[in-house]
Amino acid sequence: MKKIFCVAILVFITGVKSFGQDYSLDSTRIHAQGNPGEMFHSALLVTNNTANPLTFHINRILKDLPPNWTSCFCYPICIAPWSDTLTFSIPPFGTDSIKPNFGTDSVPGIGYITTVLYIQDLESFSPEDTIYFTGSTLSTGISEIEERNIRIYPNPVSKELFIACKTLFSAELFSANGEKVLSFISPDGLVKEDVSQLSSGIYFLKIITGNKAVVKKIIKQ
Repeated sequence: MKKIFCVAILVFITGVKSFGQDYSLDSTRIHAQGNPGEMFHSALLVTNNTANPLTFHINRILKDLPPNWTSCFCYPICIAPWSDTLTFSIPPFGTDSIKPNFGTDSVPGIGYITTVLYIQDLESFSPEDTIYFTGSTLSTGISEIEERNIRIYPNPVSKELFIACKTLFSAELFSANGEKVLSFISPDGLVKEDVSQLSSGIYFLKIITGNKAVVKKIIKQ
């Protein structure tokens, strides 16, 4: 059965970004393309901009893959696919590469990996530390929904969440630990969802339309 969705992956890191002056990220290869049945990987380059070694943690908080796909972190070798946390160190002014891989089957599809990167002993992290990896075996590749085609409000939200898209879409809401808490389909491009019973915290909303995708961070008050 062919899937038709309105995919929302909204907070993409593109190009090179600097976080304070401690480290910078080159995310130009976080969206990977391969052929059905192949194993291939995406890549995030992390550069230590300081004169001291830095230890990082990257936590996988959402793994949304087609049924027969697998994925794991590769640094410098691939670890167990069920391990959601990777710790690594980068020497002064050094650069290293984190490579989540995608093990695919013969059916074309798209897989999504959401991670959070932070420095060891840092108690909090900024929204820019959230990195979205994608792997696709669709012939059309991966596309982003343009910001002007999506409205999500209010955010932060306490009671009702409104999602508007200029085309038919489906959406799923995940907790910060990757548990799906809500899913819904819009036949007319608009959804009003009661989220008042959800616990306060950070959630991730995935919206899907065709082969286009966007993920948006939602704060529940």
